[in-house]
Amino acid sequence: MKKKIAVVGAGISGIFSAWYAAKKGNQVEIFETSALPGGVLRENIVNHDLYSSGIQYLNNNESWFASLKKEFKKNDFKIFDVEYGSFTQLGVHKNISNNFPVMVFNTNSKLYTLDKNKKENLRERIDSYPKDLSKNIINWSKRFKINLENLEWNAADNGLNLGRIYIKNREKELLILKKKNKFLDKLYGVPRNIAGFKKLQAALPVGGYNLFFEKFLKVLTEKYHVKLNFRTPVRTIYNRKKFSLFALGKESKFDNIVWTANPTSLIKNFLSSDLESVPLNVRVISFFLKNRVKNNFYAHVFSDKTSVIKFYVYNNKKKNILYAECFDEKESIFKIKRELNNLINKFNLKNLINSEVKIDQIVKRYILTTKKDRNVLDKFYKKIKQTNLIHAGWDNYSRSDKIRILTNQIDSI
Repeated sequence: MKKKIAVVGAGISGIFSAWYAAKKGNQVEIFETSALPGGVLRENIVNHDLYSSGIQYLNNNESWFASLKKEFKKNDFKIFDVEYGSFTQLGVHKNISNNFPVMVFNTNSKLYTLDKNKKENLRERIDSYPKDLSKNIINWSKRFKINLENLEWNAADNGLNLGRIYIKNREKELLILKKKNKFLDKLYGVPRNIAGFKKLQAALPVGGYNLFFEKFLKVLTEKYHVKLNFRTPVRTIYNRKKFSLFALGKESKFDNIVWTANPTSLIKNFLSSDLESVPLNVRVISFFLKNRVKNNFYAHVFSDKTSVIKFYVYNNKKKNILYAECFDEKESIFKIKRELNNLINKFNLKNLINSEVKIDQIVKRYILTTKKDRNVLDKFYKKIKQTNLIHAGWDNYSRSDKIRILTNQIDSI
């Protein structure tokens, strides 16, 4: 039966949800506060040049993306094997990995503790590692200027790059422990080739995300007759287990509302509870590179010697660009530039920064979940089960996990 569905938010999750619901024959309308679609995937434009807003790959192995690609031409996407690595320099530990983007350590310590079943907060998770490692991890993490005790256990996966660590030369032991113990499986990782997994395949839109969203909107409006409302803030009205939207000066009723935007106001209006919404402050920097980038590459950096957290070299419209994220420590751009060139050399990328800084800004990311947030979200998810609201699983950092949560709910209506 055809239903009238509203989608709030025009990022990738929102636009995909609108397409998925419309493809099933429903009447779909999108509401977006900003003037343009794309959310965090939109590139920054400086002097007509496009700069990535992060390491934003689409997972070519996921079924949701395979279905979406059918709406586009084959040459609309560049498909490639993901190349990544990591540099760890914490205390006496120093390692470079060319095939795994996590902290890498050498230790002979036992890989379990008496407190291994404690999952109250992020600090307890880190304390579950051997002491010679946990001390270094904690000191590095504190540079984000966040309270580790206040964050939930799973916050390690949400943008902090602390989901798993790798103990070098103990792969067999790690694989046995990971298989036997789900807790240790969450703490430790091994490179994909050792674990028996295929290489990750990624996709990027040719011409950039801004052009991709322009094409996607054309598909939505011309093929599926989706109605678009940009520069249109909304609020919810709740009555008798039904949500409706108040927008453009009037109330609009829908059979279902798919909410993919920031949920803070939604949850506050419904539960009279605030999310703590702890921000992660990151310094974002971009430069031009001297030589042509043949293959995109990114590395996570865990070092007490530099403020750099990660860097990404890529090619965009014949421009060779280095994107970097740093701790917000007011380090001079001259020093950061030197440190980035040193990191480029460590990975033998045969390139160097060849310009003054093009972008240098502090970005606030609301991607961390506190213990209080976890309780509020769980309560919210439970209470809306019998309503017409579809949620985006906001506590999931993975784009594919969010889309899976959304499509499962859309399938059930």
